[in-house]
Amino acid sequence: ETVHEVIEILHSCNLEVVSIVCDQGPINQGLFEELKITKKASFFHN
Repeated sequence: ETVHEVIEILHSCNLEVVSIVCDQGPINQGLFEELKITKKASFFHN
C-alpha cells in the first residue's frame, strides 16, 4: 500500500518512477506477488 501511495504522489509531481529496490524480505515478497513480479518478468506497469 505504501509503495502505491508514494508512486501516486510522485506521479502527481510529474515524476516517473522507473525502478524500486528492496531487501527481499517477506513483506516485499508479498508485494512482488501482488505486482505479479517474477524472475522472468522483473517489472510492473504503473
